[in-house]
Amino acid sequence: MIERAPMWRIRLYQLLVLGVFLGGWEWVSDRHIRTLWISKPSLIAERTVEWFSSGFIYSHILATLQIAGLGLLLGTAIGVVFGIALGLQRSLSHLLDPILGGLYTVPRIAFLPVLLFWFGFGFRPLVALVVLMVFFVLFYNARAGVESVEGDLVASMRVMGATRLQVIRMVILPSIVPFVLAAMMIAAPYALVGAIVGEIFIGSKGLGFLIVSSTGGLDLTGTFTACLVVTVISLIATLVIARHGPRLLGRSPETIGGGAAAAF
Repeated sequence: MIERAPMWRIRLYQLLVLGVFLGGWEWVSDRHIRTLWISKPSLIAERTVEWFSSGFIYSHILATLQIAGLGLLLGTAIGVVFGIALGLQRSLSHLLDPILGGLYTVPRIAFLPVLLFWFGFGFRPLVALVVLMVFFVLFYNARAGVESVEGDLVASMRVMGATRLQVIRMVILPSIVPFVLAAMMIAAPYALVGAIVGEIFIGSKGLGFLIVSSTGGLDLTGTFTACLVVTVISLIATLVIARHGPRLLGRSPETIGGGAAAAF
């Protein structure tokens, strides 16, 4: 049996690898490759301190988080509603599956010109792009949650006189909560990526705008600093989800099949 290394040793190795990488980067810069092309860790650290101490970065972080957060909430609501609806209507779900599957394979950024045509420039097309980024994750998970409900349970509720709305409120919604929470854990990084990608193309503020504007000005130090901020935000979100997600989720129910739809 292979023994796992102690966690402290793994963390030590990770720090060593990171230190070697940063040290090598610092040494190579201006010795073998011009700083203009790759910057250097010391300059990135100085720029990071400068941006945070002056307050310059906060408005950009807030702009990105607003777009990502609103898009995540809207995408979750729309995805869950459609997931429940098609989970209960199996024939309609099978009818729409080819269309939904085709849309799912299209890169979301390809819809950006359409979103610009519909909503114009500004905040709304960026939020709409994030909604598209997270919709399918929530939709497929919510539909799987509905399909996991045992048909006998739904049938028993109907025999006792429960209306369809009561069955949805008392049986379906509690059953899909673990699926929706798990989907949101996956969708949260997607929302951040969608917001940043949208800002790169059409944003006037935010971390994505900061990345592209710094690169356009040949300021690779600013580009890497903005990327560092994005990385830290993503790591914080991942750590929060890893720490609190399992406690919220508990034990996810196993998928049984289309029982709820059959009972309906």
